[in-house]
Amino acid sequence: MNSTYQLLFRINFYHSYFTNGNFTNFQLKPDQLTENIFKNYDLILRREVNGIAIFFAEHFADNIRTREEILSDNLVLNFKITLNDANFFNYTDYMPSVIEENLFYFKYPFSFIPAQKGLMHSQACVTENDLKNNSSLEQPYFSKPFGHIEITTDEAIPADFKIQFFSPSLFWRYVIYQSHLLEFEGLAVASKNKSVFFNGPQSIVLPNGNPAIAFTSPTVIEYKEHPEMNWQLLEQYKLGESNGRVIMPNLPVPKTNQISYLGKEYILENQKRVLEIFI
Repeated sequence: MNSTYQLLFRINFYHSYFTNGNFTNFQLKPDQLTENIFKNYDLILRREVNGIAIFFAEHFADNIRTREEILSDNLVLNFKITLNDANFFNYTDYMPSVIEENLFYFKYPFSFIPAQKGLMHSQACVTENDLKNNSSLEQPYFSKPFGHIEITTDEAIPADFKIQFFSPSLFWRYVIYQSHLLEFEGLAVASKNKSVFFNGPQSIVLPNGNPAIAFTSPTVIEYKEHPEMNWQLLEQYKLGESNGRVIMPNLPVPKTNQISYLGKEYILENQKRVLEIFI
């Protein structure tokens, strides 16, 4: 008899850095005991764009079963989380600077009240509070992965588990150091429609002793895959007198493979977290 398959639950990953909100660079792999449970209960694991979904066959051993019947058996399911993006920590906030022997550990039933239904962490996004020492696991990993998920089913289990990460919101600081640019008078950094201007210029001296000028955003800017605003470099700008002339219509934006870890504190004047971009 052919059987139709119904959803037991799914696990999906999200990240605010990406335009569509999905994070696709994690891989979930069940351990051997979990794979045995899949076989014994006729469960199917299907890969999704940003996670996995687990389905059950309605017809089983000449009976028709429900989702609640399976969940009430308190199945213990374990999954290893593998990260496939070497730049992940460059665009993810609330991450520890050093993980060492720790991994991110998510467990259901929850020991907390989630901020959203199905959210597998106590805060709105994953933080260092979700870390667990690998050696404290019942079966520690020989080669420590990014994380681990342990789910013990019950009838109250949500159909959708969510694990989400946030990108940092930082003050951007454009540092103009190239000599030909420093020759221009009245430099300024502004949005395309000149409705927002960076603070500056501020004269600074680089570690190599060379002079430079810096412009700092008036407010924090969320680090995104595709920035919501583009910035331009002007010359001959004078407040209240001249809007200046565009000499660089599209200033560079941070690239995930060209920046250092964004989670640490960058200090500039009033304890601002600052990302510097050199031009």
